[in-house]
Amino acid sequence: MALALVSVWIAWTLAMWFVATRSFRTAERALSGREPRFVSLLQPLGPRARRVVLRGFAGEINTTYFRAYGVAQVLLGVAVVVLLGWRGAKDKTAFVLVLVMLVIAAVLAVAVAPQIASIGGTLDFGAPPGVVRRFWMLHGAYTALDGIKLLVGLALELRWLRT
Repeated sequence: MALALVSVWIAWTLAMWFVATRSFRTAERALSGREPRFVSLLQPLGPRARRVVLRGFAGEINTTYFRAYGVAQVLLGVAVVVLLGWRGAKDKTAFVLVLVMLVIAAVLAVAVAPQIASIGGTLDFGAPPGVVRRFWMLHGAYTALDGIKLLVGLALELRWLRT
């Protein structure tokens, strides 16, 4: 069961990476005129306002997904910790690896993602360079920590599959 839950966790992480890299590109593609009726509906807004509206919408979708992802990761992590610790963790290394994943997920969900969401909503409105730098620093930290969590999860699964 723990292997299945960690597999879901890894799959969800990969799915979120896909979503995060596609949403803003999709907003730009929608502006490109592929669907003329859509573009004509937005025509009264002007080019800059159209872009801000669609990018803002993409950002709100990302915020919603990442909030749910954060909560789900913490719940999955707690479930795996409970499963492994229920009768006393026989594999202490696996238990520690899951705890590392859980701590990373909790830090991302509670500390990093909310700051990214808060700052990200202001970027298309001419945020000062310091705010833009902070956003990209937080974004980089999120990506790095999420990547470390993914690698720890993959190492854990390899460990379980070899035993």
